[in-house]
Amino acid sequence: MASNTPNLNLYKKDPVADASDTFNLTTMLNNNWDKIDAASAADAYDPSGTYAVGEYCIHDNTLYKCTTAITTPEAWTVGHWEATTVAAELEGLSASLSSKVDKTPPTEYDLPIAAGIAAVESGCYYSKTQDGIVNLVMSCKKDTDGLVSDSIIATLPVDIRPAREVVANAFAATSGNVTYGCLIRIWPSGAVKIWMPIANVNQVGFQVSFVAGN
Repeated sequence: MASNTPNLNLYKKDPVADASDTFNLTTMLNNNWDKIDAASAADAYDPSGTYAVGEYCIHDNTLYKCTTAITTPEAWTVGHWEATTVAAELEGLSASLSSKVDKTPPTEYDLPIAAGIAAVESGCYYSKTQDGIVNLVMSCKKDTDGLVSDSIIATLPVDIRPAREVVANAFAATSGNVTYGCLIRIWPSGAVKIWMPIANVNQVGFQVSFVAGN
């Protein structure tokens, strides 16, 4: 989920939890510019104060950014600070935001599914963002209720496999259109398995996102 920086309270999106959010010019850019502009009027260094990493001050008419936490009052110590400019701080923030704004939408690929299983409706496909976030969509069936609980229905390519087991909710339906809730388990080996409260179903569907282990 989104958070705020500790010093200037700048708004930050989480690349994993907020990966699918629409870019908002006001909250993600303009409000942050206003906060940095206000911070540019930094106070002169106070030897009786304390400073957290990332805080700013003015010393000898130069803007500095704290690089080492100052937890007890001290005389000016140049090794605890880094000279900077408002332009440099804005450029750093702009580069960080641009890396999110200018990203090319990830390409979708067909997912290799197990023999005898067919993709239906929304299909079976995956994509992977530049941040390593995998989005996996499966809607598949096997005639005559051929999908068996705890069986492998697909195997993920090596570059999108999770580092740890991923468990997600899914739906299952019999050929008689009786529906059930079930679980999908995705293993680091790439195996995608279904677990159901009954032995066999005709169709399974789900969508899940996770971080790739590679």
